Amino acid sequence: MLGITGMAHAQNDGDHLITNLGGQSSLATDLQVPVAPVNLTVGTTPGLGATLRVRGDQLVVPDLDPLQASMRCTFRTDVLSGAPQSWRMYRDVNRIGAIWNEGNHRVWHVQALENRDVGQDRYSGLMLQNDASDGIWVMNAGGPTGARAFPVPATQVLDAVGYAGLGSRPPMLPGGTSPRGPWSRLHLFHDVMGTRPEFAFRPQMLNGITLTGNSDLAYMGQWFDHGTSGTGPEVDDRSNLVIATSENALAPGNTYWDNISFRYFGNLTTTADGSASTVGGLEMMRIQPYRATAADPIQGLVLVIG
Repeated sequence: MLGITGMAHAQNDGDHLITNLGGQSSLATDLQVPVAPVNLTVGTTPGLGATLRVRGDQLVVPDLDPLQASMRCTFRTDVLSGAPQSWRMYRDVNRIGAIWNEGNHRVWHVQALENRDVGQDRYSGLMLQNDASDGIWVMNAGGPTGARAFPVPATQVLDAVGYAGLGSRPPMLPGGTSPRGPWSRLHLFHDVMGTRPEFAFRPQMLNGITLTGNSDLAYMGQWFDHGTSGTGPEVDDRSNLVIATSENALAPGNTYWDNISFRYFGNLTTTADGSASTVGGLEMMRIQPYRATAADPIQGLVLVIG
């Protein structure tokens, strides 16, 4: 274990590693060595240009975590049980952001604290990227100059905006009964996936919200004109707002669950509101796929119920 116990304490004082009889190493000062520290490389080969460079491939001690026991623990910090832990980044005296946990919680907190520069009319916030061209940007509330929510196209470019997937971890992984999404800007995964629902996906489902779970898919968003095949170039200024559900095996008859339903909910603990107080609420209108027999084509019915 490498413990950093001190940095340069005097002018021209270079820190170096010392090791005790127990094999534990730390940085110590030596006034006899007039060399300022440049970097510290953990490993057998020195490296320049880094404050701390860790050669994980040269470390032979495996991770103590039983779930990752076969992996080498390249970087690790330890605190006592119940003690908070934090890594912080500063620019001069301004705190840019932090990664931390609190108490006994295992929640991984990531926070960007850079204040929006009103003079430059600049967006700030937290950007998570997988390369330089796309990612997820969590912006400060209000955007530039307070209430204005969108940038000025001539001077501000909101690039590097990609996709976000929210849901339990197993359904978000590809393979098996899990979807290979996210396909839309936002994809919400239900814990129970059922049979893979991506049969209903269309290439036009880009700028919207996709919801998958219990063997079904739903979508709401812009639907751009990509030609009759759905794979051509987008036609400018031609789009619809689409609200869609899907079903891979529509049963014949009138009663079926996969509808688009408009409902009103009252207080669940009283009967004064009639059906609005039931678990299902007051269904006022239903858009329902329908076919009389399994051999008939699927049609659409609009039912006014309330």
